[in-house]
Amino acid sequence: MKKKTEVYISLGSNLGDRLQNLEQAVRNIKNRGISIIKTSSVYETPALLPPTAPENWNKPFLNTVIKIQFEQPPIQLLHILKNIEKTLGREKTFKWAPRVIDLDILLFGEEIINTPHLKIPHPELTKRNFVLTPLKEVNPYLKIPGTNRTTLDYFRKLKVKTPTLMHIFNITPDSFSDGDQLNIDSFQSALKKMLDHNVHIVDLGAESTRPGATPVSPNKEWQRLAPYIEVFFDFYKDKCFRPRLSIDTRHPQTVLKALDKGADIINDVSGLSHEMKKCIKDTNIEYILMHSLTVPANPKKTLSVNTDPVEEIKKWLNKKLDILNKHNIHLNRIIFDPGIGFGKTAEQSLEILKRIEEFYSFPFRILVGHSRKSFMKIFSYDKPQERDPESAGISLFLAAKGVDILRVHKAGFHNCVLRGFLNCSNME
Repeated sequence: MKKKTEVYISLGSNLGDRLQNLEQAVRNIKNRGISIIKTSSVYETPALLPPTAPENWNKPFLNTVIKIQFEQPPIQLLHILKNIEKTLGREKTFKWAPRVIDLDILLFGEEIINTPHLKIPHPELTKRNFVLTPLKEVNPYLKIPGTNRTTLDYFRKLKVKTPTLMHIFNITPDSFSDGDQLNIDSFQSALKKMLDHNVHIVDLGAESTRPGATPVSPNKEWQRLAPYIEVFFDFYKDKCFRPRLSIDTRHPQTVLKALDKGADIINDVSGLSHEMKKCIKDTNIEYILMHSLTVPANPKKTLSVNTDPVEEIKKWLNKKLDILNKHNIHLNRIIFDPGIGFGKTAEQSLEILKRIEEFYSFPFRILVGHSRKSFMKIFSYDKPQERDPESAGISLFLAAKGVDILRVHKAGFHNCVLRGFLNCSNME
């Protein structure tokens, strides 16, 4: 039996129907009997161009990464990919010109190849935001052959970094800024815009965690969630690419049902309770570990004003790290959320945001949920639902710092703001 090698391939398109080009490329790969193990989200990034490039070359790319298993030599895979490019209409042209499809082998197991026709690892892999961002999503702990560094390590060192956008959908009557606004019809309409708006994660929650919120039973929570989960997967059933589905819950009973339905991520405000730990231990699901003191949030119970909030959270996170290691829960599945507004004063929340890079010493991706939150009362007089401009300003700051995931209410709006940031940064 031939050995199956894990291979990572990047796909890019900036000409014609870009998303359809990526879809067709993946279908062509599958039609050749190649097993696709995992796909990243689709990211839009500015074209990489030389200073003398014609203006009509400046077309943004859609980029993604897929993980496959392949049984033949690397050169055989290269021939297959070049044949697919030709089939999809890629023509020979200048190096930086727009292209219908671009397929590159990034990594081929542990192999290091340096020939005129093929170089593995891809020589630009560790330098390019549009490659590392989706590759890090597929496997943040992947070590690059010939180095002792992971994809997450290299992402942290990039000058310009593209964040992953998580869009909040609250199926609740009492959320702090958008309660009782979602129904099945509006959710279906929103799903049609997700990929156009460069949304990478859809986060469904059915229990409000705002101060004073009424707790919801696991049964009631699932009654709210189940129809939306069904609509989500039905909408994307014929597509190769879709946002990942996150379920915002603290109830293990809900987690088990969501796992059975195909959820990708569990967003848990409880901070890894004993029952939750048992629930996720023997799965491959990604898990968002959030710091909080109470759920729902209680403004009267916060970290002491006489302590350093970042250092206090670090102590808490070290304890959680010990638990994860003790129970052999692989850290590439864990995403850390410092819990802005949960057990913190407004000043403490702002301090955590300013010093977010201090958490990079931990082996986790970082998620920040800052959108519309009450700490903004320090500098904003707007109502929560009117704080999207302030939220987007914070998103720009966090993107520049290299935060991996931004959890926001209006992902399309944030994407537009970030597009300007990325294009200006790309010009440097």
